Amino acid sequence: MRQILKDYKHFATLLYFPFYLIAFFLIEHFITEDYTVIHCSLDDSIPFLEIFIVPYLLWFAFFAAVLLYLGLTDKREYYQYFLLLSVGMTIFIVVSIVFPNGQNLRPQLDADKNFFTALVASIYSADTPTNVFPSIHVYNAVAAQFALMRHKTCPGFVKAAGLILTVLICLATVFLKQHSILDGIGGLIMGAVLIYFTYYFKPTLRFFSRISPYVKPFRLHRPVPSAEFMD
Repeated sequence: MRQILKDYKHFATLLYFPFYLIAFFLIEHFITEDYTVIHCSLDDSIPFLEIFIVPYLLWFAFFAAVLLYLGLTDKREYYQYFLLLSVGMTIFIVVSIVFPNGQNLRPQLDADKNFFTALVASIYSADTPTNVFPSIHVYNAVAAQFALMRHKTCPGFVKAAGLILTVLICLATVFLKQHSILDGIGGLIMGAVLIYFTYYFKPTLRFFSRISPYVKPFRLHRPVPSAEFMD
């Protein structure tokens, strides 16, 4: 176990996420009124489609699975992707504090209508309609797909499936009335800017070039030398 912890110590960066969640729940608790409503006229013409709760929830597994995959296969790409995620999510927290925002798009729901509306109702009850700009769902999905596309040995069908899921996640944010289109555009713009500074900005590239991409293949139990070898 000690050797495994040594080989995969880069996963210690995941300790960022508990701090992010604490910050998120604090702003969700304290920023509930006196906020700027994010809205555009196009939002009103978008229908509510509860089926999109499926890709909306898959978002959690998607960006986390990409993080785990890179952490087990390419240490340099892992650090770049983690930086992309953490900087964007931190900016989101700062924006929510200095520019309190929210939306008033949610429809009245009949939670008993079907399984999907019940899931949407549970999301509505757990997640306030505040702190929506920029959309972290859009941002993290785009970041995950970009990191996946860069991976040299990732199978093509996985990249294609990730692209489809990313598009569905972005659509889900508006079809579930969780976000205004403006929130999604904000997430895309933030993604484009931070992708540039993470993957194409020369000082950043020089920094990451010092990190070896090699990750030791994961084995829960290290092989024990045979008796013949020991002789």
